[in-house]
Amino acid sequence: MRSMNAALAAVAVSAAAALAFIGQPTLQDHLEARGAELSAKLASREIHLDPAELNVLLHDPQSRLQLLDVRSEGEFNLFHIKDAHRITLESLREGPPKPRFDPKALKIFIAQGEREADEAWRLATAAGNRDCYVLAGGVDLWLAVYRDGHINAQPGPAATGQLASFTAALGDRYPYALPDAHAAHERAFKEKAKRLTKAAKPAGGCGG
Repeated sequence: MRSMNAALAAVAVSAAAALAFIGQPTLQDHLEARGAELSAKLASREIHLDPAELNVLLHDPQSRLQLLDVRSEGEFNLFHIKDAHRITLESLREGPPKPRFDPKALKIFIAQGEREADEAWRLATAAGNRDCYVLAGGVDLWLAVYRDGHINAQPGPAATGQLASFTAALGDRYPYALPDAHAAHERAFKEKAKRLTKAAKPAGGCGG
């Protein structure tokens, strides 16, 4: 009798678990439910961090960052920002609808321009990850400011082919992969990242 009761209990638990799993909302469900909200945030650009703000964060020892580069392997190998890690949009689309990144870190998605990073931000945020951002202008704007010295360069509508000038795949071994803390210090930007502590700005900087 005990064995029969145990078997019935096991079946009931399995059935309940199966129903619970089936009833779990999918990532697509989350995207559809939050579509208008996510689109509004992207349109407002409240989650797009200026390259100058990212450079401040990179030099702030109290900032915990995850730099998530969604470009192709070839693009990433040619050049990427220091400490960036490559991920794919496919992995974000196939992943479970739950947080998958460091909850205590600022997650910053990086593309050549912005389009793929915007999509990565949308997927990650819909999946429940908080404190997610996009690098404004992507790698193109970063290079325009920190490699080419165009201090007042602004994000463009699409990638501009900045990688065409690279002849060696050195990844983050270029000096502008991690610019000096005072580089482009005169560039004006609005602080958008939510941090527990405020980083000291380089002398003469303009953070907001």
